[in-house]
Amino acid sequence: MMACDPRGIIGKSGKLPWVYPEELRYFRQTTYAHVVIMGHKTFKSVSDSFLKDRFNIVFSTTCRRYVDSGVVFVSSLDEFLNISDLPDNKKYFMIGGAMIADLFLKQNLIQDFLLTEIKKNYEGDTVFPLHKLREWPYTTLQEVPDFKIKHYLNPHSLRKEI
Repeated sequence: MMACDPRGIIGKSGKLPWVYPEELRYFRQTTYAHVVIMGHKTFKSVSDSFLKDRFNIVFSTTCRRYVDSGVVFVSSLDEFLNISDLPDNKKYFMIGGAMIADLFLKQNLIQDFLLTEIKKNYEGDTVFPLHKLREWPYTTLQEVPDFKIKHYLNPHSLRKEI
């Protein structure tokens, strides 16, 4: 689950280049009480309250794996795939950044993908690889003047829970 502009821009200087309260509400409602997976830069860029009431998995090469108030740090994909103490009956949302998205897409670990397509172009330095979703069928879940939310289905997914 991510958001990007028409060119795939997802970040600028470690932050989102836009603010759309309605899109943030959708993110919070959709991920509430579920598992969110992200890279260390994404984790550092959001406030603690933003990820509250979610089980957070953070990829980081500088932190050892540990559990601390709803946050698990992992240093590799293998370590992530072998976590044994994950919550049951939860949905898993990969929320970025670009390196984690690319890793999960390359490994076909994402069954479906919620993408908010911001309609306006923004300046940025971090890009989501939109071309990797080119062959995925999608449905538009919501469209408002500033953005649309699409639900993509991966025809080649190897895992069903992410």
